[in-house]
Amino acid sequence: MMDASKGLVKLRHETSEIRLHASNTVIQQLDLLESAYSKLVDESNNLLASMPQLVKSNSGELLQLLQAPLLEEAIKVEYIKAELINQMRLELEEI
Repeated sequence: MMDASKGLVKLRHETSEIRLHASNTVIQQLDLLESAYSKLVDESNNLLASMPQLVKSNSGELLQLLQAPLLEEAIKVEYIKAELINQMRLELEEI
């Protein structure tokens, strides 16, 4: 959990410099990325908090149920990241 939180702080730190020079579109996508990453960290924490229950129940169905929101957020983060990279490349080509 600490690594995930450190990752979120690192993301915010690294994107703060980009925000100084970025277009509004890139800034909006950075905001979306930070929000989605934050939700991903929250979902990871929820899954970790549920681990004792998962171990006791030994239920694959419960594991899948608890993993679903985490996987959904992970897919969202990757999509936003890809869109952000594409937008930044387009803007760099214009320069």
